[in-house]
Amino acid sequence: MKTVRFAAPLLISLASFNVFSAELNLSGFGTLAFGSVIDGDGYIAEYPNLGVYEDDYDFGQETRLGLQGTAVFNDEISGTVQLMTRANNDFDIEVEWLYVTYQYSSDANIQAGRMRMPVYYYSDFMDVGFAFPWVRIPADTYSLDVTNFNGIKSNWNFSTGSTDMGLSIYLGKEDNPSDELMSYLFESFTSNIDREFEDIIGVVFDLSYQNFIFRTTFTQADMIEQQALLFDPFAATVEYDIEFIDYFFQYSFENGISLMTEYNEYDPFYKSYFASVVYQKDAWQYYFFWSQFDLDLPFEKHDTTGIGFRYDIGDGVALKADLSSMNDEGFIPVDGGPNIPNPVYHADDDGDGDVMVLTLALDFVF
Repeated sequence: MKTVRFAAPLLISLASFNVFSAELNLSGFGTLAFGSVIDGDGYIAEYPNLGVYEDDYDFGQETRLGLQGTAVFNDEISGTVQLMTRANNDFDIEVEWLYVTYQYSSDANIQAGRMRMPVYYYSDFMDVGFAFPWVRIPADTYSLDVTNFNGIKSNWNFSTGSTDMGLSIYLGKEDNPSDELMSYLFESFTSNIDREFEDIIGVVFDLSYQNFIFRTTFTQADMIEQQALLFDPFAATVEYDIEFIDYFFQYSFENGISLMTEYNEYDPFYKSYFASVVYQKDAWQYYFFWSQFDLDLPFEKHDTTGIGFRYDIGDGVALKADLSSMNDEGFIPVDGGPNIPNPVYHADDDGDGDVMVLTLALDFVF
């Protein structure tokens, strides 16, 4: 279970202080996902939680269930907890969120505890499939291995005329012992990778004006990585000064068409971005997206093209289908040849990592 050292004492204190008068609000969400690799050897559909389709007829990669509870103690103080269970993690229950909110004015609050890293536009809704049109948020762009942090976040909201703005500043840390994603990607070289993110500091600014939405974030931290190398009996320790910047734009037309794009840079590692068109008519949404991931090292570059639809069956239930094709443009730095078969690239018989996957999903909220 993930660490909750920072938030737990705060919530316990509040609960014991006023538990009988607290108003408890419960909600939940989930996804039943089925994927099948049509061509190629495997596809990483979800990087942070390592959802990898390698076989036909796989229900165990993106199927998940979440439960969220908020205890409102008074007009100023509340506590929130979110529990998640995932099929690809043997349905272990994990604490995703555990934080206290102090609402000190109508348009400002401060939160302390375990929260989602607000680095992307869809950060808070990455697990809530019902909140977006696609089967999954484009994985090439939403690929950070750190999704949560323990710390403090201050939020302010402003309005002027028809323009709404928001500003957040956050501080904290996060430990990723046995980093699952990194250990998987580099299992040809290491048996284990531990990562610690210290002195995290970030800022978020978002703006909405009529049919236009803009959001940008900037985050920096010190990252300490320990690698247990297969060819070396001693662990190698590497330290990085990391920076992450993200931009999101969306414009919705009156005829039901929405255009959106998101771009980010993770210095000193990679750049990634996506663009999508969504057309909505009544209960149907049809979408097209294209995304790309460019590692700063020369041997990994790929893009994904996807088409699909969403049909809202009823209140809180949506059926989705997606056909995605990943084009691997990476190469071996030594001779410029195509990527060799290994767990990173899932190279097919032609020696590259091209892959096509079909996914069906049932998203729901309650």
